[in-house]
Amino acid sequence: MPDQDPAATVMIGNFRAATGKPLGNPQLAKAGLQVTVLSKADYDALSKKKEQEAREKVEKDLGQAMVQALEGMFSSFFRVGDNDLILNLADPGEVFISAEVVDGTGKVVPTISTTYADDMRVMGFEQPLQWMPGCGYY
Repeated sequence: MPDQDPAATVMIGNFRAATGKPLGNPQLAKAGLQVTVLSKADYDALSKKKEQEAREKVEKDLGQAMVQALEGMFSSFFRVGDNDLILNLADPGEVFISAEVVDGTGKVVPTISTTYADDMRVMGFEQPLQWMPGCGYY
């Protein structure tokens, strides 16, 4: 409840500089929340790894014939674009509510889409975020 607890909102400056590794923020750690900003390349690699792990599990459990029958299910990850911000969450206490990006003036950059599934949040923007210094609110 960020409106009742000022510590519930965390501002991360220049979060894109930490792409590929967990954001090192004591407030997030205290909340038991780990947030990793992924690049499209990081996301694609993670997606491929999880797809392979799922394929191996199905092969082990059900055999090759079933793998072929269920092949379409392996591509259940999102399709991400160059204008997307990808957050990978480790949130066992389910404390994460939302994220916003603000520009250098503190104005919220509007999203055109947000997709949620399991430990991933994909936020779509009209333009790539590289052009501006941004901050994420958690």
